[in-house]
Order: sequence, then structure tokens, then C-alpha cells
Amino acid sequence: MEESSISMIVELLQLTSKFFNDAAEIVNQRRVNSSDHSKSSKKRRKIKTKRHKSGYQVFLKEKMSELKKNPEYSNSKMSTLSSLVSQEWNKAGEQEKEIYKQKAEKLKQEEVEKVNCEERKFEPSESLLKLLEDNDTIEESSSENEKGVKKEAIKSPSESEDQLMEEESD
Repeated sequence: MEESSISMIVELLQLTSKFFNDAAEIVNQRRVNSSDHSKSSKKRRKIKTKRHKSGYQVFLKEKMSELKKNPEYSNSKMSTLSSLVSQEWNKAGEQEKEIYKQKAEKLKQEEVEKVNCEERKFEPSESLLKLLEDNDTIEESSSENEKGVKKEAIKSPSESEDQLMEEESD
């Protein structure tokens, strides 16, 4: 082979290496940015809790299931059933309403205990998260040439292309 052909191939390999290193850097940056976003959205989800049911909602759920089992009301619209249950709630005495309010309070306590129990679950430390994140990043190996100068290893194009394709599909 001619010397000019060899120098062109070497130059092409260097450009390819630079391209894939730049692409790897972009992929890593995207990975870091996306992990920051997911952490903040997880925090938002943790903070947000469901509203607890009221005594009327407990009453409604119980009575609706009873009405649905009744063959007379099995094909009725939800609005019709809701109005029947609402009328029944309005006719109910304070003692009966108090029973459902206590049931609702009990459900609320159970939900609070469940949330507190979930919050006590293992959460990895920041150092462990960083270690796991570092293992996920693209590893770049380096070696020394004869002159003692470090140079980055050239990755195969298929490996880097596969990683880029995976990131773009996410």
C-alpha cells in the first residue's frame, strides 16, 4: 500500500474515534440529565398523597355494591344509583353517619401507616447511587503508547452505534 493511503486510513480512524468519543459524551450527558429528571419526578410523586375517603364515600361504595348485586338495579345507570344512595344518605340518622365516618377514619389511619411503612423501605445512599450510575456509563479504557503518552482506545463502530441507537429509542 502507498504511504498516502495509509495516512488517509489513519486519519479516517482518528476522525472516527473522535466522532464516537463525542457521541459517547453526548450520550453520557443525556443519561445524567434524564436521571436528574426522574429523581425529581419521583420526589414529586412521593410528596403527593391521595385524599382520604369521607364517611359519605365509604357509605357510597358499600351501598353501590349492594345495589349492583340487586337484580332490580343491575342494568341501571350509575347516575340513577348515585341519586338513590344520596337520598338514602340524607335520610340516614346521625348515628348511622357516625359509623361510616369512623370507618373512614380507620381507613385513613391504615393508609397513613402504609405510607409510613413504604417510606421506611431501603433507599440507597448517594455514594451507592453514584457507583451504580458510574457502572452504567460508557467505559473508556486508556493505554500508553511507546512514548509514554496516554491515548484513548478506539471503540468498535458497532458497539458505539448500538449504544447510540438504544439512547435514541428511549
